[in-house]
Amino acid sequence: GQQVGPGSGLARVIPLWDETLDLFEESIDASPGLANYPRRWMLTALNNCWHTLSQADLERVTVLLQTQLDDALEAEPNEWRIRLSFANLYQTAGRRDPSYFPLARELLDEAIELAPERIELIQLQVRQFVIEGNTDVAMAIIDDYFAAHAEYFEPDSEVARVFDSLRFDVERVIEAAQSNTTTDGD
Repeated sequence: GQQVGPGSGLARVIPLWDETLDLFEESIDASPGLANYPRRWMLTALNNCWHTLSQADLERVTVLLQTQLDDALEAEPNEWRIRLSFANLYQTAGRRDPSYFPLARELLDEAIELAPERIELIQLQVRQFVIEGNTDVAMAIIDDYFAAHAEYFEPDSEVARVFDSLRFDVERVIEAAQSNTTTDGD
């Protein structure tokens, strides 16, 4: 079976999730030594399409994710990227089921311990603090990163744009929260 999915302006036909997950599992099983590469592709695909998963798909994916996480960490116990991929997916999954947020936090903390200077992890950490309602810490992380790496920031550099955008997003969350507080108090 197939379903119609998004494409570049035109609909395209994509396999159903059962077929897609079967293919990912076959790919992972085909080369155990390199299995974290297809695992990361699987996590990216799931992250991008999490909102489209049916309840039946979610049940299969939930079991699959726990197995794949265990296998991934056993294969490469000091790999920060796989933790990043899982934490990112669990943040996305938390929009439908908040019980995923603590899993995201745990994996993110482990990844940061392994690779504390990685920009990808800092971005995800900021997002995690925003999710947890701690926007002051989120802003402090951005400010601390800017201060610690000021000599490397060119005003129009990609890194500066990433952190400027991140700061802008957190500021919008803070403003929205303050607006809701003001509205609720009226």
